[in-house]
Amino acid sequence: DAIVPDRPVYLIGRDGHMALANSEALRRAGIDRNTPDPKQGHILHDAAGEPTGELNGKAVQRVIELIPPPSPAKLLKRFQAIQDEAASYGVTSVQNLGELQGPELAVIVQLLETQGLKLRIYSVATLRNSSDQQIQHYQELKQKYAGPMFKFGGAKGILDGTIDASTAFMLEPLTNGQAGLSYWDSNELNVAVARFDAAGFQVMLHAVGDAAIKQAIDAFANASQVNGAAGRRYRIEHLDIPSARDLERMKTLGVIASSQPNFAYPDATNLGNYALLLGPERMQRAQAYRSIDDAGLVQAFASDFPVSSMNVLIALHTALTRQNLQREPPGGWYPQQRIGIEAALRHFTIDGAYASFDEQIKGSLTVGKLADFLVVSRDILTADKDPAILLEARVLLTVMGGRVTFESPQAGL
Repeated sequence: DAIVPDRPVYLIGRDGHMALANSEALRRAGIDRNTPDPKQGHILHDAAGEPTGELNGKAVQRVIELIPPPSPAKLLKRFQAIQDEAASYGVTSVQNLGELQGPELAVIVQLLETQGLKLRIYSVATLRNSSDQQIQHYQELKQKYAGPMFKFGGAKGILDGTIDASTAFMLEPLTNGQAGLSYWDSNELNVAVARFDAAGFQVMLHAVGDAAIKQAIDAFANASQVNGAAGRRYRIEHLDIPSARDLERMKTLGVIASSQPNFAYPDATNLGNYALLLGPERMQRAQAYRSIDDAGLVQAFASDFPVSSMNVLIALHTALTRQNLQREPPGGWYPQQRIGIEAALRHFTIDGAYASFDEQIKGSLTVGKLADFLVVSRDILTADKDPAILLEARVLLTVMGGRVTFESPQAGL
């Protein structure tokens, strides 16, 4: 307010789960001391009961809805820039876990029809207690867009927030005393998951806190029992601090761990906020890439872009070392969760393809599969001996479907 008192200001946190708004933005959004929390979010208040401007979860939507949408031309320009950035990192496929609607979907369809896509896209619906009509609409999209360039077929729900925002749903409170809340009533979640599962959608649940992870696994177990279904490939997105029991149940149900190696990057936020909020005992099983592998789960690596970079080489370095670019801390940040280069590469390739039911057509350099590959300047398979190779390597060439989508000036091809 002191800096910009007369115009609405909205600042989104890096993870998208929390934001700050000034008084003018709150006023335009109709938020005051008497405004109730939305079902899946919180409006924070000071000691006098006035809103502080901090919004968590679905509460941020009250302000976001006021922001004028970008024009179709600007959306197209943005997406083309994202495609080019992804290709420069060697990315040929993405899994978009935010529902594409209206103008956004129109941009993808336009590029699909004009052969302008440089990325294969797997997209999803938003998991909700949908009507029969809405389910039918999603099924029509699933039939219409079946790949290999653009595929629709999942449903994603968000069960909690994040550790950093103290909105993760925890079995025991964080060190600041907050334990978060689930965004879903368990019975309602079970109904929604079973319904989308029965309709043939792959269900993915964002679950960060250990209580949310348990709630997600319970919902998958219920759907499996109700529908008698096998091979659904349920997914938990993020899976920050699973217990050994959680991983055992996930293995039994065939649940995929969709994790983000960049989230173990020891930056100031992780060291000075995330780790302090969890405490040392829970940090032993945070971002548990080794434990997940040892439990025998399929683990699909991702970036969670735009929360973190799509730079796969740096993400590989983080998975191997749990160090920053300055190679600190010595030995790595909770190094017991480090993994080797072959496992990390598998998680970014064939495991990612398996997570979207595409392992028969991509994910490995195999005769008969799609010609999606990249050329790098160093032999990164030697990174177990010298992880610095991952920081020195550069993507020289990216090919998607036999078509060059990126070529470095250093390629010399």
